[in-house]
This record gives sequence, C-alpha cells and structure tokens, in this order.
Amino acid sequence: MAANRLLAWASEVGAGSWENWRAAARHLELEPSRMARNLSALGHVEFDWVSNRFAVAPPTLSYLRGAGGAFLISGARPNAFLASLAPHIDEAGAALHPPVPQAEGPDTLLIQADLEEAAHLADEAGCALVQDAAFHVAKRLPRLAFHEIAERADPDERFPRRRLDPTWGFQRPPSKGDRPRGARNAVWWVEERRRETAYVVDAEKVWWRVPIREYAPFLAHPGITSFEYDSVARDLRILASMPLPPLQARAATLATGLLPLPDDVFGQGAAGRRALTYRNVGTELKELILRSLDATAVSFRGQL
Repeated sequence: MAANRLLAWASEVGAGSWENWRAAARHLELEPSRMARNLSALGHVEFDWVSNRFAVAPPTLSYLRGAGGAFLISGARPNAFLASLAPHIDEAGAALHPPVPQAEGPDTLLIQADLEEAAHLADEAGCALVQDAAFHVAKRLPRLAFHEIAERADPDERFPRRRLDPTWGFQRPPSKGDRPRGARNAVWWVEERRRETAYVVDAEKVWWRVPIREYAPFLAHPGITSFEYDSVARDLRILASMPLPPLQARAATLATGLLPLPDDVFGQGAAGRRALTYRNVGTELKELILRSLDATAVSFRGQL
C-alpha cells in the first residue's frame, strides 16, 4: 500500500527534485533509492541522476507478448485514475484483472482485451498504446562503451567505500587507516552525500566514476557470465550482486510488469549466491539485453 501511495503522490505532483522524492518515500517508511529503481523498472517514473530530478511517465497500455491478450498499465497513476478509467474499460468491452500486489513496488494492473478493444480504450482514456514495451525498450538499448558511460574522476577520500566482487557481492569494508588505493579492474561503491556512487579502477589503476552505477561491474569485467536462462520457462536469472542497469531492468521487467523474484542460488552447487529472476523473457529479448552489456548466459533448468 505504501508503494501505491508513493506512485499516486508522484503522479499528482508530476515531477520534482530528488529531495522531494526522498522525503516522500521516507515519510511512507520506504527506502528512496530502492523505490526509485523499482518504479523506474516498472515504467512509472523517470529519474535524471545528473540534475537529480524525477518525472512521472504518461499512462501507457502495453501488450505483453506471451501473456494471452493481457495489456499492462504503466506510467502515471493519480488517485482518481482507476475510477476515471473504469467506464472506458466497460465501453471498450475489456476487463480489468484484480491488482497483483508486489512486495517492493506498486500493484501491477493488467487489462484483458484484444487489440481493437485496447486501441479504443487507449483513445478514449487518453493513454498511449504500445505493442510490446519490453521489446520497444530493448531494441534501443545502447551498446556498452566505457568512455561514454564512465568519466575520469578520483573518489573523495573522506567518504567510506566498499569493494564489489562481481561473483560474490561486497567485501568487508576496509578500515579507515587501511584503505587501499585501488586494484586493477576493481569496482568500488563510495558513500557520497546523495547515495553510493560506483567507481571503476582500470588496468592502469586509473579511477573512473560511473554515474549510472549498475554499469560498473560490466565495465570492469566485460564478457562476464552473470546470467542464466531457461528457454522453456522463459526465465532470465541474474546475480543479485550485478543488478541490471535501469534501461535493461525496464526491458526485462516490462515483459510481465512484475519485479524480479529473489532466489538464493546462482549456478549449480553455488548455494548462497543470491539471484534475481525475470519472467516471460523471450529469447530475442534476452539476446538484446545481454548484447547491450557484452555479457553471456548459461542455460539452466529447475525450480526457482
């Protein structure tokens, strides 16, 4: 309910500063950065980390490939949104599914309709209509390019830092008096004033700041196998220590409108390595996401 209220508040104000977002999330006892990441992945809110601002996306109906005629409602969701949408749903001959609650995000709203009904509904309700939002985002993902993503900068020595091992997660933070200057092809999370920021140390032991921090492990370890894929169940599983960057996460999330499921095992016999599983990710969508990160996946089968 708190995440629903956060989305409703953001939809009413339309846009604002990161300070506004952080204050609203904390008022609702939600973690601001996690909510920003999740609502961005769900296609509800956009975040500009350069100007430290957010803006709510317009309401959109998106056809979910492989979901039996279901359309996902994403974007702005003000308090009166569903009440105003209901008569248009009835007029179009469509049906609204019961809301699907999520542990760390707002409810997922799905409409059952054929394409003609969805087009009529979108036209009457003033919503955008997209055939397949996940694929629409994925095919526009930029390829991984170090000097377009990272910027030359040294971390401030006053801020604590911790090193990220791409396979096992964060190492124990070094003590203040024994803080290493850096190691080749290493990733560090630095606790700057607004939030933790990622830095990469390259092969020449030069520091680079990565504003979109989720890219950092892929920049430091190109070609890493951090994905598993089940082509039958259409499940894409990733290491939790290497979460997808925002646009890749949105492409994977919009395949269902659901946030990824947590799992405790990644790789055969690798208990304890936390994973996240995205569902209904077709082979073509999976390839577009991995190609944009210069990453590879191994096949897996089993219960998640």
